[in-house]
Amino acid sequence: LNLDSATPGFFTTAHAERLQAFADQAATALDNARLLAESRQRLRVLEALQQASLAFTQLLRPEAVGLNIIETVERLLGYRRSSVWITGKSGHELDLLAHSTMGLSPDKFPVELVRIQSLGTRSGMGIIGWVAKHGEPVRTGNVKSDPRYLEGDPAIQSELCVPLKVGGRTIGAFNVESEKADAFSEHDELFLTTLASQAAVAIENARLFEETRQRASYQAALNAIIVAPTTQVSTDLEALLKIALEQTLQVLNLNMGVIWLEPTSGGAPRFVSSGLRAAWVAPCQRK
Repeated sequence: LNLDSATPGFFTTAHAERLQAFADQAATALDNARLLAESRQRLRVLEALQQASLAFTQLLRPEAVGLNIIETVERLLGYRRSSVWITGKSGHELDLLAHSTMGLSPDKFPVELVRIQSLGTRSGMGIIGWVAKHGEPVRTGNVKSDPRYLEGDPAIQSELCVPLKVGGRTIGAFNVESEKADAFSEHDELFLTTLASQAAVAIENARLFEETRQRASYQAALNAIIVAPTTQVSTDLEALLKIALEQTLQVLNLNMGVIWLEPTSGGAPRFVSSGLRAAWVAPCQRK
């Protein structure tokens, strides 16, 4: 706290004592206001974590969980560039599960998303890949000084990346970036680590649910094909092949396909098709 006067020798010891007393009271008030602001922020974080945890349990698709975690940090901390990456089946590649819109318009965002995906991310490569491989967070306020950093946007200065872990096993990484230097604090790292832990469990559960649903769908299709000869009025080979093709397309979420049987003893080939243009089917009929 500073006071100035144009009059030489204007301030006395009494002035200094009164000013010090006022400064002490002001400092106490400012410190209390800071503590109150920090308490409110912590309360907002706890509420956000609770809301996110409840939301995660209701989401059955990994992509939905990824979008939810991005929306949470954008709403609470204002991060404009964040992404969720999942380790692929090979264990080497990282698949982009979700990415923030970065404030881009609906027509520009898909273009930027394709560019980001084209950069490619492998386990161990870049900060994201390093976190996914080692299962430890990385927080840097100057990405250019970090040898692990792979540049995707020259404007980025800070990066915070935390692992997605389930039972000690790392299944991916959650990454946020900023154009400001030293943008992320220890508090941010703790918050994202906690949020990522909850999201990782939800993502893994959603993946297991999706795999279970898919296996059930495959089994149902297989059962329909197996029992077709006993339930259909006609046991003609072509009719049975059509059932097999329809069930296969339905399970794989496809809209066209062909089942082709090689001719025997110089006979004509047998095949059934679905969703194909007549121009494509005619050459098959002539073979």
